[in-house]
Amino acid sequence: MHPASIRHRKSGLPERTDNLIRMDRHKEVIMAETGGQPAEPDTIEEDIREWAAEYAKEHGLDLNPDDKRLNVVIKGLARNMRKHGARYCPCRVRSGDTEVDKKIICPCIYHGKELEETGACHCQLYFSKEQQKKPQKED
Repeated sequence: MHPASIRHRKSGLPERTDNLIRMDRHKEVIMAETGGQPAEPDTIEEDIREWAAEYAKEHGLDLNPDDKRLNVVIKGLARNMRKHGARYCPCRVRSGDTEVDKKIICPCIYHGKELEETGACHCQLYFSKEQQKKPQKED
């Protein structure tokens, strides 16, 4: 039975199957784009993680040591890469003007000043090595 044909027992209305339908359509699109062959796994997140680690190493920075937060930022960058074609910072709002939005392609133009002032960029992808050595303040 196709997910779209599932009906709620009492009301007769379709049940919430949006995710199933969306996944099914996504699979159909991939199969159409690959001529019915299995699609290559999406490596954008892995590629961005490798790029970010290399950038951090080259510039004497550390990636966020909190894996959960790091993964959120990497996923946001990957989502923007898939959707908009560039690593737009997931913590900043795009204007829609490609020329203006170049400022927020990771690493954004603001990260240097933020690292100097707070020891981390706004989205907390990068931390200065000095910030990592400072004892954490207790609240």
